[in-house]
Amino acid sequence: MLKNITLKKTACYGEPGQALSPLKTVNVIYGENGCGKSTIARLIKESSKAEFSQCNIEWDLNTPLKTYVYDKDFIEETLRETTIKGVFTLGKESSDATAIIDEKKLIKHQIELKLKSLSEQIEEKELSKSTEYALFEEKCWDIKKRYEDIFSPAFKGLNRSKSQLTAKCIESINNDHMHVYNDLQKKVNIFFASNIQKIKPLPVIDTSDLVDIEKSDIFKAKIVGKEDIPIAGIINKLESSDWIRRGLGYFIEDVCPFCQQKVHFNLREQLNSYFDEFYSQQIDDLERKSKCYFNTTTSIVSYLENLASYDSEYFKFGTVKPLIVAIVSIIDKNKAVIDGKKKEPSTLVTIDSILLQLSEIDGIINTANTKNADYNSTIDNLAKEQTLLIKHIWEFIGNELHDIYIEYQTRLRPVTLALDGMRKKVAQFTSDVSNLANDILGLEKTVISTTPSKDGINSILNFYGFNNFTIEESGIGYYKIQRPDGSPAGKTLSEGERTFITFLYFYQLIQGSISRNDIESPRIIVFDDPVSSLDSKILFIVSTLIRSLFSKKELMRLNIKQVFILTHNVYFHREVTFTSSLKYLGDTHLTEKDFTYWIVRKKSGCSFLTYYQNNPIKTNYQLLWQEVKNYETNPATSITICNVLRRILENYFRILGGIDLNDLSEKFDGAEKLVVRSLTSWINDGSHFAFDSMDISSGDILVEDYLHIFKKIFDVTEHSKHYEMMMRMCS
Repeated sequence: MLKNITLKKTACYGEPGQALSPLKTVNVIYGENGCGKSTIARLIKESSKAEFSQCNIEWDLNTPLKTYVYDKDFIEETLRETTIKGVFTLGKESSDATAIIDEKKLIKHQIELKLKSLSEQIEEKELSKSTEYALFEEKCWDIKKRYEDIFSPAFKGLNRSKSQLTAKCIESINNDHMHVYNDLQKKVNIFFASNIQKIKPLPVIDTSDLVDIEKSDIFKAKIVGKEDIPIAGIINKLESSDWIRRGLGYFIEDVCPFCQQKVHFNLREQLNSYFDEFYSQQIDDLERKSKCYFNTTTSIVSYLENLASYDSEYFKFGTVKPLIVAIVSIIDKNKAVIDGKKKEPSTLVTIDSILLQLSEIDGIINTANTKNADYNSTIDNLAKEQTLLIKHIWEFIGNELHDIYIEYQTRLRPVTLALDGMRKKVAQFTSDVSNLANDILGLEKTVISTTPSKDGINSILNFYGFNNFTIEESGIGYYKIQRPDGSPAGKTLSEGERTFITFLYFYQLIQGSISRNDIESPRIIVFDDPVSSLDSKILFIVSTLIRSLFSKKELMRLNIKQVFILTHNVYFHREVTFTSSLKYLGDTHLTEKDFTYWIVRKKSGCSFLTYYQNNPIKTNYQLLWQEVKNYETNPATSITICNVLRRILENYFRILGGIDLNDLSEKFDGAEKLVVRSLTSWINDGSHFAFDSMDISSGDILVEDYLHIFKKIFDVTEHSKHYEMMMRMCS
């Protein structure tokens, strides 16, 4: 059956759309002509049409059913040709076969009820499953919100879809990889930086010259003059070599630069011989080595100080700064020592090495350069590294969600097991229903005929006094409409007769099918204004026939799953929905709980649907009086007027006034007393039974008597002003 119907952007239904939901076994929709009722009927009948592309109908179990729609199109199509397709229904030729069919139908119906119950249980379990999933989905979303600022590249494309995010989370759970949050964060900052670029390698220190200088013996050597001359002994003994060398530059002729006395003619010659070529070579070597040391260490210090500009992720200047301070200190000390050596070449001095500190710095630089090279290699393969990083991030998120997911699966497991069991039962029951349907179809082939439908239509026509035409068989599988003299009647039927005969045909059609193989298919029935152009007599018959469907046994026999009734006629609406007399027959008949009520209204060119839990079109007291007033202009309502009189009298005298209607006859004499008794007797015996009332011939004369006595009852009971007021209100 249909679960809900949505009408949108079609006919007079616009945005955002109107919905018929909930829907039950019988759904009654009231509305004035042109307000959009027939659009509902056409949507049910032809939902695949382009004009309904924005509309939607939802079927129970997603299984569309065969739909029978009685509307103007049905009337036109039925009577378009001189013959009508016959309706195949079950005949009564074989009581044994029909008894077996009924038994199998009952079993099939019981299984279908179980299927429906299972379907409802499955929906509940699916809802429970969806609820659990929604809770887990929120947990996944919370994880995203926690990490989305840090790991934003991993969430690209998932920021607006909880379902896609959750699927990605589930995919990442149960991995064996462990990742540290801080490491991932650093890599994201590197690999997804907006200004990412390669790191320049740190320059390597060249210490080759320094090694040569520090290993040189010149600084350790005692530089003195030639020792095989006479004056050498005293110079060496006094260790005045450096003093004499400096003073030698002041030696003028034969005057000693030290004592200013005239000296021996060969003293100057001996002193020059003392500071020979070898001495000069040592002095020159000392000068060269000193200059080289000064230049090399100056370059090294400059290089070391320049390392500050290379401060990066893998090289921190602060780690080498203490070593640089130590190196500078040693160099400054060595320079002072060398300067002293240069002044006094004979002095023995030691140069402190800085190679150890430089080696430590060199190790730090080499380590940094290795890391820099790895980083630069990563940049060369950035896309690959980014993909790998995102994979690692999702592995991290999967581990974060692992315990939550296990808890979710634990709660979900009993629901899943229950659903599996239910679906297995559904499969079994579905198979059983299919087998029973095949059995029933096989049995029905022996008793199917179009004759019962023909006889049923003619029986109703005859029963209600329509004797000027009948429906007869015309060849195999076809009917024709003919007059009593045998002439065809199809083209000469009045509009009311056309509507009535097609309704009776439709009424038989919903009990069978125009195909032998389709009389057992489950079906939905739609009545779209079935009483249009009908007088009150036929209207009453139609409403009675429709109400006869509201029996659980009848619905099961005909395999009718749902009924839709659309009308603009208040009286028809009242009659077809009069279920209060069935309230004690809930086990066998439909009651109010099986009905939904709707009113469709049009405002500013758009249709609106309003749902009512209870029937909004009431059989009110004023409407009854309106029926009495209508008789003056439409005597054809005589078929129902007596029922109306009874209801008014019951409402006003018995229900409101507490007066027994049987006592009213005592206020009249003679013939009037007999009419009163006749009226109240008919009221008590026949008014509640629609079919039984049809055998009473309520002629115009009898109705006139009833109306006269009806008015006089108010007069003799001194309630004439109430009668006058109600008739005046209905004018």
